[in-house]
Amino acid sequence: MRYLIVILMMVCLTSCGSKQVSTGENKQNQELVNSKIAQKDFKIDATWAYPLASNTLNQLGANNGLGVGNNGSRINLQGNSDYLKIENDSAYGDLSYFGERRFSGGYNTPNGILFRNRLEDYSATFNEKKQRHEISFRVSHQTESFDINLDVYSSGNSHITVSSAYRTTIKYDGNIAIEE
Repeated sequence: MRYLIVILMMVCLTSCGSKQVSTGENKQNQELVNSKIAQKDFKIDATWAYPLASNTLNQLGANNGLGVGNNGSRINLQGNSDYLKIENDSAYGDLSYFGERRFSGGYNTPNGILFRNRLEDYSATFNEKKQRHEISFRVSHQTESFDINLDVYSSGNSHITVSSAYRTTIKYDGNIAIEE
C-alpha cells in the first residue's frame, strides 16, 4: 500500500510539469522579438491591467463591479482588444483605464487611454543583466500626454506602465504579437 501511494505521488508530480519550449523555437522567438524592437515595428496585446488600488476600485471589486474574478488591483482584459503598437516613429494605443482622473477631460474625451500620434523622447536599450528590452517614450492625445515605459522579454512577455498628469498610474501585462 505504501508503494502505491509513493508511485501515485510521483506520477502526480511529474505530470504537473509545464510544456518546455525547444531551444530552437526559443532562439527563433528571441531573434524575432529583437528584430521587431530594432525596427520599431511591434504590437503588444494587453491581457491584464493593474490599476493603483483605491477605495473606490476596492469597493467595486468586492461587489463584482469589475467582473467575476477581478479585484481593485488586478483586472482581466482577455477578450478585449487592448493594445499598444509602435510603427516607425508613431505610437497607437487603445487601453482600458481603471483608476481615478485628477482633472476632468472635458467633453468628447475618451475614458480609456487612447492615442495615435508621433513618438517623443523614444529610448530603447537592452538590459543584459535582466535579459529584457527597456523602452520609454512620450505620446500625446488632444490635451493629455502619456509617459510610457515598456519591458519586453525575449519570450514576448511584456510589462507596460502608463503615467499621466491627469490620471493615476496604471500597469499592464501583455504579449508581443509574433507574426512573421
